[in-house]
Amino acid sequence: MDNTEDKPYFLELGDYHLSEQQARKNVIDLLQATGSKSPKGGWDKSTITSGPPDHQEHTTFRELVKIARTGGVIGPIQKYIDRSDDIFGGTFALSTPSKMIGQVSTSYAGYTKILKPPMTDTPVENALSQDIMFYREETCLWSNEYDFEMCTRNYRAYLFSCIALVDAFINRHILIYKFRKFNSKEFEVLQSSTRLKDRMNLFLKVSTGKDITGINRGTEWLHFKELRRLRNEMTHINSPSLGYSIGEFADHLNYCRKGVGGILRLIRELQGKHSLGFIERIRTAPLVYLNDITFKAEGKYIVRRKF
Repeated sequence: MDNTEDKPYFLELGDYHLSEQQARKNVIDLLQATGSKSPKGGWDKSTITSGPPDHQEHTTFRELVKIARTGGVIGPIQKYIDRSDDIFGGTFALSTPSKMIGQVSTSYAGYTKILKPPMTDTPVENALSQDIMFYREETCLWSNEYDFEMCTRNYRAYLFSCIALVDAFINRHILIYKFRKFNSKEFEVLQSSTRLKDRMNLFLKVSTGKDITGINRGTEWLHFKELRRLRNEMTHINSPSLGYSIGEFADHLNYCRKGVGGILRLIRELQGKHSLGFIERIRTAPLVYLNDITFKAEGKYIVRRKF
């Protein structure tokens, strides 16, 4: 079915990750957190140098604000934080269409994978975070086809990707801890635990010394629980049909901001670490809005955005 633009969309994606004011604040906060001091002439006229001595990048403050506003991540600075991270650093994407190579072997923290070209190998946190952003956008783009087949298909994929990323976040730590020969009673139980809430509690004890009460008292936890509930409805289907109220999708598509990005950032804070790029991209994801559409005679309609 053609996705034509002459019909109104029930779901609409915002243009920016951050407002101008919030983007500016985020850039200043990150600069100060990574050792930069407020320049004498003010931030707006400054140029920021980032990266190692042999590969430095120079970006104006205003360019950083624009980057943060449009993508949610302060790229030139954030990427060096990501690369140096003790858990998520040291990985990169690799792909090739050529069979001349024979096979490609990748190893990381004791884990080895052998792939035959054409092949691709992408860090899981990057792939899943991009999936979340892609599927929420596609859910909106197909919300003007009124059988809602593609809209709901992308919505289901979005829900699975949200919870998969949280699981992958925990599993990356488990992989690294095993490689480092870490051992504790909680860590042993964590490796065999399957219930996500139990895994989260054990993981927090192992990685932060705190339990789940460190993250389960705010909106972040409420939105995470709702995403998990919605995903579980897809995993354990008991009904003979899949029914949806499309008007609920806007809220659900916005839950990833706090329910995934916010939760993971809280964990990083408990670990005493900076947030990571894939976390910030989701935490600041452009808002999804619901349009209240009233259809009238002769194909006319009235659209009112609901905030």
